[in-house]
Amino acid sequence: MANGHKTMTKKTSPVTAIQTTGVEVLDERPDDLVAGDVSGTEGIGRDDMLMPRLALAQGLSPQLRPGDPKYIQGLALGQVFNNVTNEVYGTGPWHIVVVRRDPPRGIEFHPREKGGGVKDISVPLDDPRMQFTKDEQGRSVPPVATRFYDFYVLMLEPVKALRDCELVALSFKSSGLLTARLFNTLIKQRGAFPVYAGVYSLQAVMTTNQKGTFASFKVDNAGWLGTADREVAREIFEAIKDRTITVDREVEAEVVDPDAEGAESEM
Repeated sequence: MANGHKTMTKKTSPVTAIQTTGVEVLDERPDDLVAGDVSGTEGIGRDDMLMPRLALAQGLSPQLRPGDPKYIQGLALGQVFNNVTNEVYGTGPWHIVVVRRDPPRGIEFHPREKGGGVKDISVPLDDPRMQFTKDEQGRSVPPVATRFYDFYVLMLEPVKALRDCELVALSFKSSGLLTARLFNTLIKQRGAFPVYAGVYSLQAVMTTNQKGTFASFKVDNAGWLGTADREVAREIFEAIKDRTITVDREVEAEVVDPDAEGAESEM
């Protein structure tokens, strides 16, 4: 099946049109397909699915390399994409609502040369694996494990009904930890209100540090949800607040300055 992409201006199925023998495969959902008929999918719950994550296309991202199995046609450096559906969102800005935020966590990954993947999903933040060390030459050695801040957000564009908004993970690590702390600050400075009451802007920007140039997220305040939408957001918050959420933890390549404040290892 060809590996294509979608845009935020046109919602389609994740299936790309292909030529087969005797089978009609469509890119768009057929008009005669009745919405609400969930035959055969009744047993699939949130706990059985991966939470899509907003990923950034970096210089070393396999999604940018033609011929790579993960290549996404039309994706450009610095753009945001859905790491489950391969939907390309561009650079924004978008409006988002936070319906859950998790405390920081440490995650240890298997080395890339050994296939990658998560080795330990819950490394204590005071664990030695979370600390920078020095080699024999006095050079900084990144921690074995990586600190993450996870937010689960509703993307308000392009749909108008909050119940139809896409729920995705917004995950920060490495140099993105500074943005995560800013995000937490913006949330807290609103005062004693539910996390889902606020609306924020999110966009992808190019950032340069001592190690190079890479894509990062930028967040800012953007208003408040109205009464009716706030009730819908509260229902979603209640539905997921205690659930175990599985996020695809394949980490995109990023340039990281280990001497920068808040920087963590790049796995």
